[in-house]
Formats: sequence, structure tokens, C-alpha cells
Amino acid sequence: MPSLFGRSNNRGARSDTGPQLSCSNGDCMDIKHTTIEHYSISRALQWSFMPVAMAVVFFILLTGCSNSDVPAALRSVIVNPPKQLDAFELVDHKQNTVNLERLKNHWSFLFFGFTNCPDVCPATLTQLIQVKKLIMDSPNSSDNLQFLFVSVDPQRDTQQHLASYMAYFDAAFLGMTGDEDKIVAFENQLGAFHRYGIKNTLGYYSVQHSAEVFLIDPAGRLAAKFQPPMEPSQVAEQFTLFVHRYSEKVT
Repeated sequence: MPSLFGRSNNRGARSDTGPQLSCSNGDCMDIKHTTIEHYSISRALQWSFMPVAMAVVFFILLTGCSNSDVPAALRSVIVNPPKQLDAFELVDHKQNTVNLERLKNHWSFLFFGFTNCPDVCPATLTQLIQVKKLIMDSPNSSDNLQFLFVSVDPQRDTQQHLASYMAYFDAAFLGMTGDEDKIVAFENQLGAFHRYGIKNTLGYYSVQHSAEVFLIDPAGRLAAKFQPPMEPSQVAEQFTLFVHRYSEKVT
């Protein structure tokens, strides 16, 4: 029975059982249901991003922990932990085989390039000459240091050509190359790459390639990556820290 004051006598009944409509220009929207849908979608999006956020936090914590014992001067270049290299086989400009055993018991600065490179390769090799001089002139100079140039252009860079190119910069630097598939396999281990350009009408082509300098420790492990442009004095100081760090862990 209706109340005298226009109210329902059913106190348990809800007053918002019907849709709440908002109308404009004849178009109406159920505000209540739309709000619920938006809220549900928002909550779903929040939960969907939770695994990503947790993964990012975990990565930051893991990286922070793994680098906790790394000197600040090495954190921008170090590969931590060092990456053990697998077997590979190339040929140097003296026609000798270069494999993983040739790297062991040496500290090796290694760079990929090609002898027709107009800028990056000559600049980097010149910087490596300075790095070598600074290291050899320091009180903590190393007698098991070698510098390796890997040509990614075996078609043009023969052993004879590489020998002349190395002698122009430093006769002690070792040039090497090999079959295309062997070069690519070695690059993949270090995270390097190269890509051939299109030949012009004269048959000339350029090569895009990685510009980093890689440091391999005496255990045959990738220890560091130096990004260009390098500052020779800084690299020499970092190398000293790597040698000290390696000696501490070995002994």
C-alpha cells in the first residue's frame, strides 16, 4: 500500500535500481553502468602491468647487486659476469690460425672493421695506439697484451692487404679475417655485427659495422665493451682496474 507521503513502505528496497541516464542532443548514456565498466577496465589495466613492473624492479635490484663490488669507473663498460667465449677459428695476416687458445693467457683489445673504412677504423686504431702506449708506459704495464683487428670484408682484405694495413698503424697489431660464416659466428658471441652496402657502378661498396672495442681477459672471456668515442687515458686507467680485479679473483 502506498505511503501517504509518497514513499515506499519497503525499507529494504534500493532507490537506484533503474539506470541513471545522462542525455545530450537526444543521446542518452547509462552513467552508472558506464562508470562500472571504466572502473573494471582501469583495474584490469593496473593488474596487467603488475608483472612488467615487478620484472623491472627485480632487474634493477639484480643489476644493483651484481655491480655492488664493481668500481664506479668500470660500471659503464664492464660485462658482469664476464662472458665465456666459445671456440672459433679465423686466420691472421701471417696466415696463422687464430682461435680461442690464441686469446687465452692474454689481455686482448679487439675491434671489427675493414681496411677501406674511411673514418671510424683509422680513428679507433689511432686511439688504440695511444691506449697501448699509456699502458706500456705505466708502472703496471702488462706484457701479455695484444691488439686484434678483425676484418669483416674478407673479399677485399687479403692477408697481404691486412699486413700492410696493420704495419701502417702498429706492426705489433694483429689483423685477421676468415670466411663470412665464421666471422658472423664470432661477431654473434660478442654482440657485434656488420652489413654490406650496395655496390656502385665502379664496384665499390661500404660496410656498416660495430664500432665498439671489446676487451677479452686471459681466461678467454668477454670482460668489457668500450663505446666510441674512446678517451685513451680513461681506457688505460680502466684496463689497470680490470687487471687488478682479475688478479684478485684468480688468486
